[in-house]
Amino acid sequence: MSTRMKYGGNAIPTGSTKIFGWLPYPVFGIGLGTVMASLLIIMFISPVVGLLVLALTFFVLLVGFVPIGNGDKTVIQLMAKSARHTMRKADGSATFVNSHLSNRQNKLGLPGFLNQIRTVDDVDGAGNPVQLLHHKSVDMATVSLLCSPTGASTLPQDQVNHQVSSYAGWLHSLSRDNGLLGAMIVVDSMKSSAVPMAESIMEKMDPNAPEVSRKVLLEATQALPSKISQVQTYATLGWKLSNLDEDLEGAFAEVTQKVPKHASMLAAAGSGQSHTMSGPEYGDLMYTAYNPHRSTEVEKEIHDGVRTVRPFAGSGPEYLNGTNKRVLLHDGVASMTVMMDVPDPSEITERTYEKLFSASDHVLRKRVAMYYRPIPASRQRSRIDSSSKGASTEAGSKRRFDAFGAKKSAAPKLAANQMTSGATLVEWSLMVTVTFEPTRKAQSAAENELKNIMAGLTWRFADHVPEAAFHQTLPLGIFPWVYAGVPELWHAAGAQKQDQKAGA
Repeated sequence: MSTRMKYGGNAIPTGSTKIFGWLPYPVFGIGLGTVMASLLIIMFISPVVGLLVLALTFFVLLVGFVPIGNGDKTVIQLMAKSARHTMRKADGSATFVNSHLSNRQNKLGLPGFLNQIRTVDDVDGAGNPVQLLHHKSVDMATVSLLCSPTGASTLPQDQVNHQVSSYAGWLHSLSRDNGLLGAMIVVDSMKSSAVPMAESIMEKMDPNAPEVSRKVLLEATQALPSKISQVQTYATLGWKLSNLDEDLEGAFAEVTQKVPKHASMLAAAGSGQSHTMSGPEYGDLMYTAYNPHRSTEVEKEIHDGVRTVRPFAGSGPEYLNGTNKRVLLHDGVASMTVMMDVPDPSEITERTYEKLFSASDHVLRKRVAMYYRPIPASRQRSRIDSSSKGASTEAGSKRRFDAFGAKKSAAPKLAANQMTSGATLVEWSLMVTVTFEPTRKAQSAAENELKNIMAGLTWRFADHVPEAAFHQTLPLGIFPWVYAGVPELWHAAGAQKQDQKAGA
């Protein structure tokens, strides 16, 4: 007898401790000290000066140090973010245009920081060819596995339970992998016309087949729905090269030796048959990501045996326009990206997020990226202790304490108990990119779709950075915490591309 499992883990709060649920602890301390100092100034020096100091200090604290909204950003940070986007629009770095008149090597080059990534051919520990992506600017190498999982709805519950346990085991192993910076799972889905599939079926019909067989096949083909779902799943892992070997080639060899182990663990978790992606597959991925309508073209090339090789370095868009704070225009379509801030506190089963990962009728393409950042074993205990103290302080400062607050407060203690049994901590997040036609009506439909599939999660739009967010959800290993220290990459690479076109 099978039993449906309940999932959810323990969402451990991160960041600064907040009094009353919104006021950072350091700001509370500074504010309290300011009140005391202002009272002394009022009593012994001047009431006007004391009130002025109090008002000025509280204004600075509220504007510069108290976060607002789901993004946990202060007013000053939001203004600076908007100002940077305005500056990028003014200097042209928010717009990228490829030139077909440039030299052959740089034709349809990649935009921004993607221009700094190079492909490296190698062989993994099982002797299979592997193509790594070398992120030179951040000293990282990534490898992506193209997976073919079977949907949970077609599997017995016992097998689903086993796969979920195996997936948890894979996540557990991430913090034990030396040099691993992060991992991501990407589920890319779209709905397309069933006509090409029907034509392919009829083309394969034996001309000498009996009339009855031909009639049955024709009726079965006519029974196909007008649209079919196409879902691709990717697993990407990235390692810090300098942590593996001082020699670059030796570090690449270390990475490739690790691939079979992760592929095996993911297979046990339900990834199905998987293989490491090659250069042309990366090229097709980018080519269709910039315009989903090209998927039919790529499928027809594969069906007809046409060898059209699109190298990764030459698979860039014809143009990108990120001047709108939320919508990115690219190659005749548009995209938006949202980011999860707080996971769903409710009970989670394997059916909870079916709408999130399934193909949608309301957008051209939907790409869901889940990020996992392993925490070194040496830092996990201190992380739990810090989170536990913060949760207790926040819970004690709130007037109203509901069931969700109680669950949040108890999570660190529960996680600590699980760690004594061998559990590990892994930071995780989620981003969703939807691509749609560049019309106001299609944008409204896409926004409604995002609100529908993100129900239960606390989320926000990736405003003022639409082009960076779009590329982060691709299975290339653009981990936000890795690239956060080099924000100038987008502008510098864009300027480099402009120089290349000018000299073509």
